[in-house]
Amino acid sequence: MKDFEGWHTNRAGEKEAVLKHFGYDWESLQKEGPVGIGLWPAGEAMERIKALPDFMEFVDGTKKARVIFEYDPDFPTALLITQAALKE
Repeated sequence: MKDFEGWHTNRAGEKEAVLKHFGYDWESLQKEGPVGIGLWPAGEAMERIKALPDFMEFVDGTKKARVIFEYDPDFPTALLITQAALKE
């Protein structure tokens, strides 16, 4: 599998602040199933989102999937939320 290091993270303090900024609650997201959180510096976000098709190659298309990208040019961190089963 391609290395997607940095796509998802669990940096607790930063994660909570970014989720709150974009109107999400970590506990609520987790109730919907496994979730991955990507925190990207805003200055890199538009370039990094271009790799999304590479990631999607590994998503199991027979199951539900959700990918949410949140970007605010006035906020230092962009947010990627993925809720998807990966191919086995």
